[in-house]
Amino acid sequence: MKTAIFWLAWAIVSVFVLRTFYFRYSENRLKQLRYSAIVLELIIVALFTFPWLPDGTTGFGVILTGHLGIITALILLVIPLTAFFSASSLFLKSGVLSHGMATVVFFVSMILLIPGTVMLTTNMIAPIVAAMLMLINIVIGLSLWQQLQLKERANL
Repeated sequence: MKTAIFWLAWAIVSVFVLRTFYFRYSENRLKQLRYSAIVLELIIVALFTFPWLPDGTTGFGVILTGHLGIITALILLVIPLTAFFSASSLFLKSGVLSHGMATVVFFVSMILLIPGTVMLTTNMIAPIVAAMLMLINIVIGLSLWQQLQLKERANL
């Protein structure tokens, strides 16, 4: 029953989002998507200050230990954060690509950092929330990319 409720809610939200953002170009929607992407990137970077590992090490603590994957993920997250402030189509598209790469690197790094099964506690929830927000931001980024394509077609 819970699965049916989930898929029903998912379908309703998907129809609303696709109808609103996917099919029609609007300068206002483009701005909304840019601002949403910026806010989510800031939240994701802020989650680096929360505990990530069972011993209480934060995301920035993992970076200070020299974990190359997390360092790369943070760099790839800062690139779109700066790119989304630009209105340039090239910068926005490069930001979306960089964010996608950051998501893959982040997932691989977290799997390597916490192999096997661990008991989840509220002290370790930050990387999971960050991963979910990164996936949401990929959808926002792809919607942003599609709006940019619609804008380019309208200008031709």
